[in-house]
Amino acid sequence: MAIFFPSDENISRLKVPPTTGEEYLLNFLHRLSDEYEIYYQPFLNGDQPDIIIMRKNYGVMIIEVKDWHLSYYYIDKNKKWRLKTNDSIIKSPISQVKTYKENLYDLHIENLLEKKIDNPKFFGLVSCAVYFHNETQETIKKFIDNNFESESDRRFIKIFGNDSINPQKFHVILSEQGLSRRSLLFDDNLYNSFKRYLQPSLHTIEQGIKIQFNKEQQKLVTSIPTKTGRKIKGVAGSGKTHILAQRAVNAHKRTDSKVLILTYNITLKNYIRDKINDVRQEFNWRAFDINNYHNFLTTQLNNLGIEWEIPGDFENWSSEERTEYLEKKYYSNETIFEPVKGKIQKYQIILIDEIQDYKEEWQRIIRKYFWDNGGEYVVFGDVKQNIYDLPLDEYKDFKAVGIGGVWNVLKESFRLTTKVANIATEFQKTFFSGKYNLDEITQFRQKSIFEAEEYYQYIYYDKSVHVTKIVDDMYSLIIQLNKHPNDICFLSQRIEIIRQIDYTIRNNKHEKTKAMFESQEIHEKLKMESSNKYANLEIKKIRNNKKIHFWMNPGTVKLSTIHSFKGWEIDTLFLIIEDDYDEDSESAFSIDELIYTGLTRCRNNLIVVNISNQRYHDFFKGFIEEDIV
Repeated sequence: MAIFFPSDENISRLKVPPTTGEEYLLNFLHRLSDEYEIYYQPFLNGDQPDIIIMRKNYGVMIIEVKDWHLSYYYIDKNKKWRLKTNDSIIKSPISQVKTYKENLYDLHIENLLEKKIDNPKFFGLVSCAVYFHNETQETIKKFIDNNFESESDRRFIKIFGNDSINPQKFHVILSEQGLSRRSLLFDDNLYNSFKRYLQPSLHTIEQGIKIQFNKEQQKLVTSIPTKTGRKIKGVAGSGKTHILAQRAVNAHKRTDSKVLILTYNITLKNYIRDKINDVRQEFNWRAFDINNYHNFLTTQLNNLGIEWEIPGDFENWSSEERTEYLEKKYYSNETIFEPVKGKIQKYQIILIDEIQDYKEEWQRIIRKYFWDNGGEYVVFGDVKQNIYDLPLDEYKDFKAVGIGGVWNVLKESFRLTTKVANIATEFQKTFFSGKYNLDEITQFRQKSIFEAEEYYQYIYYDKSVHVTKIVDDMYSLIIQLNKHPNDICFLSQRIEIIRQIDYTIRNNKHEKTKAMFESQEIHEKLKMESSNKYANLEIKKIRNNKKIHFWMNPGTVKLSTIHSFKGWEIDTLFLIIEDDYDEDSESAFSIDELIYTGLTRCRNNLIVVNISNQRYHDFFKGFIEEDIV
């Protein structure tokens, strides 16, 4: 029987299930021998073809599946496909599958384009097909007939209908498409390159799995009114956001009212939305207001008609001066809503994630003006991720304004592997001793059967090293680990180095990327064509836009500063540490807390890349030399 990626069980759990045609073809493909690997909707650097068949030592076939009735379409005299109802042009499935093939050569598979240029026979290793589930070979022939966009398409792209889904006819298709003839060109190196991209990412494997809570977590997801509020803290990976998501749904169902969910990090809005989406219950999405603090306040100021008083020369101010003025005048002004307090529609339920990032003034504003006292008010956080160095209370903890009593503490980490948990524990002892109460991290994690053994590596570079060398070394490790791009993230303290890495990946490795900042090309263009002050303002807008639209599963590698990735997690993490900062830094933050936050984003494979930083060199190097992990 053919080997499926993801498994049948995985496919049945996907949020977007297979179409009727896809399901029919997938069921038939089980009949193939175990020499055939069947990949359903693999992430390919942003592309997502329906089905790919790969046979080691033979080749690859891409199949685009359409549940179309061709009677609803026609092909015009220019050989463009059109929809009869409104005469609109659509991309033909033939063009679509061709694009997938071309991108495999031009973008996705390393060195495949060069191999094709050197030897055109390499282009024949990947074949294409289109399956029309609701049509037969006869109806397809009548529709397309002589309307192929090129003679090459007619010869090399197989188009078949449902009457070809039988063992004898499908064997002919496989033979015609090159999967019945061995090819010396499709060697082990090329096969492994394809497999790295085609294999499911962890996102696909874990999609649809019901969240399992332990006894302590079960208590905290229960929705109950709180007189003054409830405070929950936990070690990295202890499930705080999972608890928040489940509690949000439970609170809405208990009260039938809107739930306000606040964070500080702009990108976390999408992460929280993902976690709520994982809750296997029925609910109305309009019941959840998910926002970061500053955008929430801005919206409320506008909704309530509070005039923005902007100085006449505001446009000439620096970004830092603008931020300081707006913070003092509005976002930290505890009386700003006093004139309109009677108009405010309060929330029965307010949940705040990453409370360690919230100033006391912000907390008082939210509690006083937006919480319906006597409802439900819960805050979540981890003081070790206090990257903005906010003041602590007398117990070396962050201040949860208005909430008395003891903290609900989560000590079990469901994210961190044994190695990363040990590194995190030792990091606290080395750099946080005397500043915070140190955590007892209990590593409690059931590894996915698809995950390889956990991996740790430390690489040190002199400051003179070129970024190309760094990227080449990192990609050698990626190939060694055989990781899907969607499961990889590059994090750094600063944007400058990570922006250069992004540029090098796109141009040297020919991979698409997902970044939370402007490209190197746009950065240089703005700096060259604009005043420094204007360029910085435009760059800030671009970064905010990138963060707002950041999602975790684009199918590509991700690049971010550590503070923008705070709250997220990734299977394979390249943590880049430098020894200084420049004017490109987005904000001031505490370095030790930043590095700790970065390394605890890792689920499985941690690679620390140190560029001439002596403060952390002995620490991270010691884990290799002394085998602490």
